[in-house]
Amino acid sequence: MIRFYLGLWSAKFLIFILKILNRAQDDKPGLLAYRFCSNFLERLAKPEMVVAITGTNGKTTVSSLIANMYKELGKSVCYNDWGANQLAGHTRCLLDCVTIFNKPKIDVAVLETDELTSIDTIPNVKPDYLIVTNICRDSIRRNANTYFIFDRLNSAISKVPNTKLILNADCPISSFLGSDFKNEKIFFGVKGTKTSENKYLADDFGFCPKCYGKIEYLYRHYRHIGKVKCLSCDFKSFDSDYLVNKYNENTMNVKSLGKNEEYPVVSPSIFNIYNEIAVVTFFRETGVDEETLNKGFKKLIIPKSRENTMEIGGIKLIAQMAKGQNVSACSTVFEEISKTKENIALVFLMNEMYGKEKIMETITWFYETDFEFLNKKNIKQILIGGPRNLDYKLRLKLGGFDESKFKCIPNDEDLYKYIDYKDIKKVYFLFEVEAVSKAMKIRDDFYHRVEKERGNK
Repeated sequence: MIRFYLGLWSAKFLIFILKILNRAQDDKPGLLAYRFCSNFLERLAKPEMVVAITGTNGKTTVSSLIANMYKELGKSVCYNDWGANQLAGHTRCLLDCVTIFNKPKIDVAVLETDELTSIDTIPNVKPDYLIVTNICRDSIRRNANTYFIFDRLNSAISKVPNTKLILNADCPISSFLGSDFKNEKIFFGVKGTKTSENKYLADDFGFCPKCYGKIEYLYRHYRHIGKVKCLSCDFKSFDSDYLVNKYNENTMNVKSLGKNEEYPVVSPSIFNIYNEIAVVTFFRETGVDEETLNKGFKKLIIPKSRENTMEIGGIKLIAQMAKGQNVSACSTVFEEISKTKENIALVFLMNEMYGKEKIMETITWFYETDFEFLNKKNIKQILIGGPRNLDYKLRLKLGGFDESKFKCIPNDEDLYKYIDYKDIKKVYFLFEVEAVSKAMKIRDDFYHRVEKERGNK
C-alpha cells in the first residue's frame, strides 16, 4: 500500500509539472506510477461508470461521441482523447479521476482501448461496459491478422465476467467475442437490402469459422460488415437489439426496445452510422432516454482529427482520415468516396511517417488496399505528396489509372499549389494518423489560395 501511494503522489506531482509546461497530454505519469507499484491500475479507485471502447476502426470516434455526450448530460468526464490507449495512457487518464487519497472525484471515465494490448488493460480496468466496433484487417506491423486480435480481446474478456459487452452484430468476427463466457451481451447493427457488388482484394471473412464451409451474405455494407450465414451448418450472424432500419443525411430510424426511435445523423457515411448506433446502444442501455439523446446528438460532431469539412466558393474541402498501413480503413474510405457523383479531386497524405527519420519499412499493404475504387470518371485529379509519392504512382498505374490524372509532388507541403479546382465540387485531403496537423494546414493553404484567386477576378 505504501508503494501504491508513493506512485499516486509522484504521478500526481508530475501531472502538475506537465500542466505548467503545457504538456498535460502525456502518459509519463502513468509510467512513473508503475515504477512504484506493479499493480497500480488495479489498486486505483475508479469512477462510478467506466466504459472502454476498442476495435480496429471507429474506436476514437465512438469514444469522442460518448465523452462529449456525457458532458452534454452534465457529467464530469475523463477521456484519453490524445490517443494514449494502452496501459500507461489508461493509468494517466484514471489518475485525473481520483484525489490524492485515492477517492473518486469524476463521474465517468471513457477509455479508448488498443485492441492488441487489451489483454493488459481491460483486466486491470474492469470496465462496466466494453464496446467493440469491429475487427478488420489492420497493419501487418501492429496487429497481424483478425483472428489473432480476436484471441487477444477474447482472453481479456475472459478475465472480466461482470463487464457488459456491446458488440457489432454485423461484424461476423467481433460479434462472437465472449461467446464462451457469461458476460451479458447487447448487439447493434444496420439493416441492409442487398449485398455490395464490390470485390475486395483482401477478404477478412472468406469462410465459415465453424465448419470452414462457404458463407453467404444476406446483405453486405462494406468489407465483411453485413449479415451472413453458412450454407453448410447453423453458423449465422446475431440479431441486433438496436437496429438502424433506415437513414439519410439528416436522420436515422432505430428499432429498439420494441419501438422505433429517431436520431439526428452526426455523419452520413456508413462507417459513422455504425459508430453512432454503437453510441445510441450504450446510452439507451445505461438508461438515457430518447429525448435526452436527441438533444445531445444535435450538438455533437465527428472528431476533427477524423473528419472535418469546410467550404469556399461552392467547393467542399473535406479532410478525411484514411489510416496508413490499415487495409480495411483505407479501402472503406475509398469505397465511400467512390459513391460521390460530383467531380472531385483527391490529395494523398499517407506517407508512413512516424518521425522523419523512420519511414515504414514495408508497403505491402498497398497491394491489399482497394485503390481501384478511386478509378472513376468523376475523380478528375489525384495529387500525391511526400517521400512515398512514387510508390503510390506505381500502385495507381498497376490499378489501371489514367496517368494524366495524377501528379507526384515530392514536397507535400506544396500540394495545395497544384490542385486544379475548375469544375470541382469536392476536394478530399486523405491523411494518416500522424499527419492530422499537416493535412489541416495544406487544406487551409488551399482555402486561402482559392480565396485570393477568386477575389482577384
